[in-house]
Amino acid sequence: MTKEIHFLDPAERLVEAVVDYLFDQSREDSVLEKTPEGAYSLASCLIVVPTAQSGRNLRLSIAQKAAELGYGGILSPVISMPANLLTTPDERVATKAEELAVWAQILRETPLDNLNALFPKLPEPKKRTWKWALSLAKTFLDVIQILGEKALFIREVQADIEAERWANLATLEARVFKYLNGHGVLSACQSRRKAAEKGCAMTTIKRILLPSLVDLSGAMESYLTHSSQPVTVLIHAAEADRTKFDAWGRPVEPFAVAISPDQIKAFPTASIEADAIATFFKSIPQSETCPALVVCDSEMVPELEGAFQNQFSEDELVLKSPFDGVVSATPFGRLLMAVRELSQRDDYAVASTILHSGDVARWASKVLDILPSQVADCIGVLDLAQNAFLPRTLEAVKSGIEKLEENESVRHESAQRLHRLIELLQEKIKSPYDFLREVFSSLRLNEQKPMDRELIATVTASLNLRTACESELIPESIRNALFMQLISETTYTLESFAPYVLPTAGWLELPWCLEKEIVFAGFNEGCVPENIVGHPFLPDSLRAQLGLMTNARRAIRDSFLLAEAVASHGPRALAINLHQMDSQKNVMKPSRILFSGIAPQDLPALAKRLYAVTKGNEGAPSKAFPAAWKLALPIPPPGREFRPTLSVTKLENYRRNPFNFYLDEIFGDHSDDQNKELDALAFGTICHAVLDEFAKSGPKDSEDAKEIYSFLSAKVDEKMAVYGSPLPVVISLQAASLKARLQAFAQRQVDWHKEGWRILSAEQSFSCSLRDCPTKLKGQIDRIDQKEGTNELAIIDYKTSKSLDGYGESLQLPAYRAMLEASGLYPQGQAREALAVYCLLGNSAEECGFYTDVAPDASLQTDCESACVAYLTRLAEGIYCAEKDGKLKFDISLFSPYAELFGDSIEHELSDEWLADQRARLAQASEAVPTREKPKKGSTTVKRRKNS
Repeated sequence: MTKEIHFLDPAERLVEAVVDYLFDQSREDSVLEKTPEGAYSLASCLIVVPTAQSGRNLRLSIAQKAAELGYGGILSPVISMPANLLTTPDERVATKAEELAVWAQILRETPLDNLNALFPKLPEPKKRTWKWALSLAKTFLDVIQILGEKALFIREVQADIEAERWANLATLEARVFKYLNGHGVLSACQSRRKAAEKGCAMTTIKRILLPSLVDLSGAMESYLTHSSQPVTVLIHAAEADRTKFDAWGRPVEPFAVAISPDQIKAFPTASIEADAIATFFKSIPQSETCPALVVCDSEMVPELEGAFQNQFSEDELVLKSPFDGVVSATPFGRLLMAVRELSQRDDYAVASTILHSGDVARWASKVLDILPSQVADCIGVLDLAQNAFLPRTLEAVKSGIEKLEENESVRHESAQRLHRLIELLQEKIKSPYDFLREVFSSLRLNEQKPMDRELIATVTASLNLRTACESELIPESIRNALFMQLISETTYTLESFAPYVLPTAGWLELPWCLEKEIVFAGFNEGCVPENIVGHPFLPDSLRAQLGLMTNARRAIRDSFLLAEAVASHGPRALAINLHQMDSQKNVMKPSRILFSGIAPQDLPALAKRLYAVTKGNEGAPSKAFPAAWKLALPIPPPGREFRPTLSVTKLENYRRNPFNFYLDEIFGDHSDDQNKELDALAFGTICHAVLDEFAKSGPKDSEDAKEIYSFLSAKVDEKMAVYGSPLPVVISLQAASLKARLQAFAQRQVDWHKEGWRILSAEQSFSCSLRDCPTKLKGQIDRIDQKEGTNELAIIDYKTSKSLDGYGESLQLPAYRAMLEASGLYPQGQAREALAVYCLLGNSAEECGFYTDVAPDASLQTDCESACVAYLTRLAEGIYCAEKDGKLKFDISLFSPYAELFGDSIEHELSDEWLADQRARLAQASEAVPTREKPKKGSTTVKRRKNS
């Protein structure tokens, strides 16, 4: 084996740098070949990557580069992970279930008298059960798996201390090997060692590439050393940093990371952090590429999945976890474990868990031929039995049912049905798999539903484990115990059928992210770098002596990975999120590698902000704040106080979120209330300004989409010029996104014009008073059109959001219609019957268009005006929170400037006086806001959207 080192441009993303290297034909050792048939090929190259996702990203980038260069197609390189290379596919290798079983069997059969160092106190013969043996076997197998990082056997460990204990363990290892090999099976560690000593045996491979494989294991190092092919180590760093890496490209000293403090955000809990991240992704227009989401803390995955499900529908965006799901954590997994356990012993708590399952309730309804509500009555009687005499077994429940019937609330039929249901369960549970098969036999699955796909995946994984536990190497007497032990760590992979999937990345996949921006979740100490607690057999000191990965090496590796991301993506392209408390109320610390590049003058303020967790007995902020700590908001003046004027935008803000509106009033609203919908520098305002100039220009009556787009594109360039030349990357991306939307708009405008609509005015200001309400509403209408040859008017409002979801309840366009009527510029009937239209400049050409069936139409105008008056009246009465089910309702966006004022419960953190005042005002409110019908559907120039 020959080896050379090549440095990749650190300012280029790793995937792009590797692809450029692969396609570079100027080098003498170029890996790109041309076949006799004229095709381009990388098939003679083996590229070792850390994860499957990084391999997928590399394959995609290679295909894109080949298409960009006009190759038409290319023979792909062999891309593989170390785990796939360090195995012997032609020989039978023991499964984990088989190795555990053999170790357990050896432990039970081997005399322990001569293993004093390993067993200083011999267990009593009656305690040497299979359960004891399997538990100990797992501990020893964990040791072997850790040593497998360097393809070491236990007998090869030369420990300075406890050498005799390792010798005892080696004795057991030798017996396990002998037993497995005698049955024609290799242990996993033997297979790994054999593969490492053989090296690459693929005859078609001429070169092996290691692109930024910063955690190269000792076993993989041996594999490469024993390979005949030359190896090229690609280090993603400047050549000036050569001394910071070893001969295999592993970093050997920490890297300082230049991170600005404002890029680091700390949240109280993982759930709040997850909500904030999901809300951020929701705010990204669909026409723009989402950042990469790197999940550092695997325990955050359920929180993130729930947060994204709250923000996105199934056909909008689905989060795909970088980690496989655990079977035992799913509804089927829990039911499976309970059924297996009940089949071994009669336990009331386990049986109750089974009978409370929805799937079992469905089965009970069928086998007893009763209604689901009658099954629920049976379960109610079961719960009464628990409350009445705390049964420990199902037999105890059966015995006590007759006594339960003395209770007047227990119907005789329900009690008897429960008795029959228990008998059926006791009969069926003798064959747990047949019982589960019967429970799910009537279920009709739809693979388009995530829950059904999860059920299929978990059942498949469970059946595979059951098959593994039925090996001839595993005694039948321990198969159930072995299954129950392994099911808790058995995983499944779930692919999503959703049209848009956000595949999250794990920490080691960070360098391989294709996206230009990265959002980190759970950037906490213990996750980055991961902290491995000392092992009883392999403490960190011994790991260092054996050349295994240590916590110190892991910290150095992770500091480089973050520095690598900063260098290749830019320091402002990273958003780092972390939480201060985990689900068990343990205080979480920010990762230490965040502090290496912080300027000394910024460090105190950052540390104070990141470590600001209220101390309590359990490390959790107290729910019951002392009165002095509660936020004492100013109490509104008594009586009514109508405002002289109010913009339609602010009225809509009040309708959507009265509490946030009030906080804006107190702390200062940073938005511009000069009849504009957005701040002057915002994306939407630039779009409005460009469309305003279009409406007042020559091309406004054009039916040539190219002419319209040419005008709009030039205006975008003109507006964006204020940001300098060349444009910053983020601004440039926004400009490109805006142009893409306006290009789609140009064609929709042509279609709209062909229907006869002509522009009358744009950005025209109006005001009016509704009925006898003293407050005058003011606003600026984006555009007013009239249909040629008719008196029909259209009030048009531009929207640059992802969709028009939620705008059906908006009072904005009805208020504009009222202003138009009050202006006297148009006949009264003409203005009142004006068509309310949203012009959506969405993320795709299909979404873009004029929508006439979202806003309330003219038939609902009276109701909408009544709603406006009602909201203005509630505002005058000082009502700043909603009420639902007799409780005050508050809502604060996690990205609101006021979010940091509150923790988990806003109500608990407001003064009692302010809350009492709001309750009194709600009780005395003049009138409730009138309910309105949903908007009627009308015509539209584009196909209706699915989510409208």
